[in-house]
Amino acid sequence: MLASDYGPGALLAGDSREYRLGSVIAEGGEGIVYRIQGRDDVVAKLYKEWEYTRDAKLHGLIDVSNKRLRRVAAWPLSRLCDAEDKTVGFVMESLEGWQPLHSAYQIRSRLQHAPNRSWAYLVRIARNLATCVHHAHDHDLVIGDLNESNILVGPDAMVKIIDADSFQIRVENTLYPCKVGKPELLAPELQGQSLEGTERTADQDRFALAVLIFQTLVFGRHPFAGRPERDVDVPLEESIQRGWYVFTDRRQVPVAPPPHLDLDFLPPEIKELFERAFDPAEPVRPSAREWFGALKELEGTLGACDVNGSHVHWNGQRRCPWCSLEEKWNVTLFRPAPLDPLSAADFDVEEVWKRLVALPFPKVEDPPAPIDYKQLAPAELPGWQRWIVRPILARGVHSGFWVIYLSIVFGRELIRIGPAVQILLALAIVIFVVQCFFVERVRRRVRKANDRLESLWKEWTSKADAHVYEMRLSDLNTLRHGLLNNHKRYETAREERVRQLHRADLEHYLRKYSILAADSAQGRSKLSQLHDRGIETAADIVPENLKRVRDFESQLWNDLLVWRRALEDQFWHASTYALPPHEERSILEKIHREDVAMRRELLSAQEELVDLAVRLRERQNELRAQAEPFREQIRQYGPTLVAYEPTVKA
Repeated sequence: MLASDYGPGALLAGDSREYRLGSVIAEGGEGIVYRIQGRDDVVAKLYKEWEYTRDAKLHGLIDVSNKRLRRVAAWPLSRLCDAEDKTVGFVMESLEGWQPLHSAYQIRSRLQHAPNRSWAYLVRIARNLATCVHHAHDHDLVIGDLNESNILVGPDAMVKIIDADSFQIRVENTLYPCKVGKPELLAPELQGQSLEGTERTADQDRFALAVLIFQTLVFGRHPFAGRPERDVDVPLEESIQRGWYVFTDRRQVPVAPPPHLDLDFLPPEIKELFERAFDPAEPVRPSAREWFGALKELEGTLGACDVNGSHVHWNGQRRCPWCSLEEKWNVTLFRPAPLDPLSAADFDVEEVWKRLVALPFPKVEDPPAPIDYKQLAPAELPGWQRWIVRPILARGVHSGFWVIYLSIVFGRELIRIGPAVQILLALAIVIFVVQCFFVERVRRRVRKANDRLESLWKEWTSKADAHVYEMRLSDLNTLRHGLLNNHKRYETAREERVRQLHRADLEHYLRKYSILAADSAQGRSKLSQLHDRGIETAADIVPENLKRVRDFESQLWNDLLVWRRALEDQFWHASTYALPPHEERSILEKIHREDVAMRRELLSAQEELVDLAVRLRERQNELRAQAEPFREQIRQYGPTLVAYEPTVKA
C-alpha cells in the first residue's frame, strides 16, 4: 500500500506499539509526514512508493541508533508496518516549529523568523551543523543528500538533519546508498554522474558541508556563483565541476565575485578551510571536526559594532563590515539594535548603580524654620506694667487712636471741662505712644527675624536639604533605566521616524474614510452638517479645523478625534514600512551618542555624590549658623510681645 492509501485516523503498527495518524504536517518527494494522535514528541513519515530494500535499511538505522545520533538527526525510532507487516514508514522525533537552514541564512526570511539575531547566531548554526556531520561520519555513515532543506534550525541555533532514512549505511556487508542529491551541493567528481548505486564518501559530504557553511556565513551566497569574465552564462554545475571558486586567492578563475562583496570579514583560518574544500588539487577536504574547531575559535573573537549592537563581527576588522555592506547594498542585514549596556566590557550599569546606592546618604536634619512666638511663654512684666500698663493696653489699645483724634477735633471743648479730662487725654496719648514705640517696635523685630528665618528655611529646602541628594540620585536612576531600555528608546525613535516619512501615506489612507461613517453618539445629522462645512473625511479631523465647529458640541469633536486615532492605529499596525539603512544608522548613532553621555555621567556620579553630600553638610552648617542670631532674637523678644499680645493682634 502507498502513503496515499492512508490518512488521518489510520492505525499502523510500530515495533512495540501502535500509532494512529493525525493531520498532515508536510509532504516531500519521497513521503508524507503526519502528526501522531496523542503524541506531541514524535511524528510519522509514510513513503509514497514501496521498496523492498527499505525494511532492511530501516532495521539497520534503528539498530545503530544512540543518544549522539538522535541528538543530531531526526533518527528513525520505530518502523511502521501495515496489516501485511510491510514497512510503509517510520516514527521519528517531531521538529515542528524548527526552520530549514535556508530560512536562517537568507536575509529576508531570517529577519522574519529570527529578527533579533546577529551574525553570531549564524556562526553558531554553522558550528552546530559541523557537529551533526561529524557525529554521522563518526558512526561510519554518509549523509549523501546534505542540503539546506533537510537541515532544520531550532530557536536556540541547534541543528538537526531530517531524512535520516536516506543516509548511506552498510548493513551486514550490504550497502544501502543514498540515491539523491542536489546538483549545487554535489562534489565536483559527482557532477553529471548517476547516483543510483553509487557509493558515496565522507569526503563528498565535506564538500556539501563547506558550501552550506559558506552560505550560512555569507548570507546565502553560493561560493561558485559569480560574474563570468566574458558575457557568457556559466552554469553553476560547470563552475563546481571545474573548481571555479569565485573567492579564491590561490589561482585564476574565469568567474569574479559579485560586486561589493569580499571575504575580509572572515579570519584567515576560515578562508583557508574554504580554499582547501573547493580546490580540486587538494587530496582531502577539511573534516567536520576541523570546521567545528575553526568556528568555535571564531566565536571567541566576535565583537559588536560601535554603533549598531546587532552588528556582531570578527574583531579582526577595524571597521564594521555590516555597516559597509548595508550602505553599499542598501539592505538591512541585521535588524538594527542599540548596544547592550550590559555587554560592554568596561561598563556594567548595574554594578555602577550598586556602588552609587551604597554611598552613605546625607543625614536628615531639621531646617531652621520660622518660630511661632505665640507659642512661647509670656515674659514676666514688672509690677507697674503688669498692674497698670498691661490692663490699660488691653482696654485702650483699640480706642487710643480715636481718643487722640477726638481730642484734636474737640480739644478746646474738652479742655474747658476740667483737669480730669486733661488727665484722661494725656493717658490716651501715653497709651498710643506705648503702642507705637514699644509694642510695634518689638513686633517688627520679631517679624523681621522670622522673615529672615523663612528665607533661610527656603534656601535650606532648595539647596541644603537631604532631598537634594535624593533628587540627584533619582535623576541618575532615570539615566540607568534609559541605558537598560535603550532598545525601547531606539524603537520609539524609529517608529517616530517611520511615521514622519510616511505621513502622506497615512493622509491618503484617512481620506478613504468619510466622516459620515464615524461612530458618534451625537447623531448622523450633525455629522452631515460638518460634512457640508468641508470636514468630509478622517483626514480633516485636525486642530486647525476646530474653529469651524465651535458652535457644535465639544463631545462631537472628541468622538471624531477618538475615531481618527483608531484609524491611525489600524493603519500603522497593518503597515510593514522599513527605514532605509542610512536612516537606521542615523537613529542608532543618535542613541549611541546619548548612551555614551549617560555612561559618562553615571561613571562620574560617585565622586559627584560624595562631593554633593559634603557640600550639603557644609551649607547646612552655614545656614544653621546664620539662623541662630535670628532665633535668639525671637526667643528674646517673643515672650515680651506675647505678654502684650492680648491687645495687639499680629
